[in-house]
Amino acid sequence: LTDHPLGGRSPKAQDNHKPMEKIVFSSDEKIRIDKYLSDQNPGISRRVFQNAIKNNAVLVNGNKISPNYKLKRNDEIEILEEIKEKETIKELEPNKNIPLEIIFQNNDFLVINKAPGISVHPSDRGEQDTLVNGLINQFPQIKDVGENFLRPGIVHRLDKDTSGVMIVALNQKSFAYFKNLFQERTIQKTYHAIIWGELSQKSGVIESFIGKSHKNPSRQATSNTPHKLINPKDAKTYYKVLEIKNGMSLVEAQPKTGRKHQIRIHLHSLGHPIVGDKKYSIGEGEKLNKKFSNLMLHAFKIEFIGPDDENYSFSAPAPSYFSESLGKTLST
Repeated sequence: LTDHPLGGRSPKAQDNHKPMEKIVFSSDEKIRIDKYLSDQNPGISRRVFQNAIKNNAVLVNGNKISPNYKLKRNDEIEILEEIKEKETIKELEPNKNIPLEIIFQNNDFLVINKAPGISVHPSDRGEQDTLVNGLINQFPQIKDVGENFLRPGIVHRLDKDTSGVMIVALNQKSFAYFKNLFQERTIQKTYHAIIWGELSQKSGVIESFIGKSHKNPSRQATSNTPHKLINPKDAKTYYKVLEIKNGMSLVEAQPKTGRKHQIRIHLHSLGHPIVGDKKYSIGEGEKLNKKFSNLMLHAFKIEFIGPDDENYSFSAPAPSYFSESLGKTLST
């Protein structure tokens, strides 16, 4: 590749399947294609090659592949369009200052209790203070696990301000295994949330579509009519009330789908937003939430069958501010 710089004109290159570059991999070393292309082109990050691969702009032996595909001797790499760095992004750096509370660890996966206020992985801006930066500091072997170099080992995520149990894959085999479990919806997740007010029904199920809002695409929204949303997806959440105190309710929620901000949006749609949720609040709750620095949403328990066919169940207590907040009597 170093003898064949990327770039130049690319009109209709992909449509006609005429590669701009064709490279035969000649090493016996098995290496991920995204890493190989990035290593051979220092001015272009792995993220850019990963996106190109996902967009089918890079083929191997004429076939679509994933960014974690490991090259073999005589594999023929075809690059079908111009690939260039659109923005500068830092490579992931270990960060020893990120707290890691490990609940369970074996050779295949970790279960951790994520602290609130920490993003799970960097955005394209390349932050270095995320959970992933702490993980690669303690578990450097996960750096090449997964399909996106900014999310090594991450098979699911929690919002920045949500605390609680999370699974992290330690190798590619377990990553694929857990990814499939989440896709098949066979992992059971239980959350605890404190909401404003009292629900009219003490238990029930919320079913709707969730997608981006047409009015404000930076926010998720819910509707029973999919065309009112951008990229709508079905969502389902079971809930039950555990405790009522001081104008607030402690609720257990079990999402059966994994949509962005699902529990927050579904409880908000009932007219009872989560305490401390600055993004999805209405009425008096919006005023009261200004008094809270924490989002009262915690991933309490996760249950699944592991790669070894054993049944696993892990839980983590909610942060102390949960019980403290439920004990407060507030007024506007």
